[in-house]
Amino acid sequence: MMSLGVRKFRALLLVSCFSLGMDGLAEIIDSSIAGHLLGAPALGAIGLLWPVIEFVYFVAFGLGGGSAVLYSTAAGSNDNREMSRVFSNGLLSSLALGLLLTGALYALRDVIIASFGADAATSAESASYWNGYLANVALFPLYSYLSTMVT
Repeated sequence: MMSLGVRKFRALLLVSCFSLGMDGLAEIIDSSIAGHLLGAPALGAIGLLWPVIEFVYFVAFGLGGGSAVLYSTAAGSNDNREMSRVFSNGLLSSLALGLLLTGALYALRDVIIASFGADAATSAESASYWNGYLANVALFPLYSYLSTMVT
């Protein structure tokens, strides 16, 4: 007979696997739409900016994961004051991180795009895609933090 913890883990594992699969499928569909409807430069722009997007994910998930460990440690010690402090600091840090990353990526946009060596059409599409993505950069650390802390 499985323990309650193992059953919960398996249920969450299935949900996580499904979520990751759907994320990959969404990326394939997005790329297909961009390539067919907007052309090769748009598809190139998505591929060009993917390392930057992954960097934002890495930083945001790092903050959320680190905060979750500290929060869990405080919860295990029944230290409500420390739990509140960790949660508040993480919340403010995720907001600040989002704003900092947005500002830095906005300021460095042209330098980063040029460093990839794309042609003029792909660079122009990349700049357009980049500007639209900045709204996500501003909010993703907060989303990642809250998602990690709730689950």
